[in-house]
Amino acid sequence: MNEIGDLASKKLGFKVNIDFPYKLCDFKPAYGFLFSDYIKGYDFWGQSDIDIIYGNIRGFITDELLGKFDFISVRHDYTTGCFAIYRNCYVMNSLFKKSADFIKVFSEPKHYCFDECNFMHDSLTEGKSIFEIETEIESFTHVVLKAVREAEINAHFDFLLMEGIPGKIKFEQGKIFYDNKLEAILYHLYWLKRVYQPRNVPKVIPDEYKISPSRIYFRNKQIA
Repeated sequence: MNEIGDLASKKLGFKVNIDFPYKLCDFKPAYGFLFSDYIKGYDFWGQSDIDIIYGNIRGFITDELLGKFDFISVRHDYTTGCFAIYRNCYVMNSLFKKSADFIKVFSEPKHYCFDECNFMHDSLTEGKSIFEIETEIESFTHVVLKAVREAEINAHFDFLLMEGIPGKIKFEQGKIFYDNKLEAILYHLYWLKRVYQPRNVPKVIPDEYKISPSRIYFRNKQIA
């Protein structure tokens, strides 16, 4: 964290504050700017959480989609910190600077959920616009939607992921399904990891397994 903090402070031109690992979430929209040396030659870069089970990513993120859009979120209502795709260009890599509060967010120890919506998930899920909600800071959702409105970028928002603990989730040969009907790009274990208590770490992850509201199992046996 110290090395990342030093790098970010040098590139941004002011002292950043990264006192604990989860604070890194606030910096996700700036990764293309901060780690530009790592992504030279690539058309796109992405961010991800570590509590993710991926399905068939390229089944959803097609060449056609990449050709049209500069930013891809896997939810319809806000920019998804758990997984998002950015075009590797100056506009997208520096877009976070359009927020009036990015210096405040990066220099203070508090986690602001800058990469998403400043914790306004419930209001956005209910259908409200980010611009009609009172927020503490101007989040990346604000920034992206403003840039779309001003025709600076093209962004794609679509509900492609699974979250929560619905059960009836199956991983099968690199794909993830709900109720054997709906395929998703990924399953975010944000809620499941709070109730799932694995007994040990599996040595081999099978090509097929199921996820209930409380556990992950294979052939009716808990795999961990």
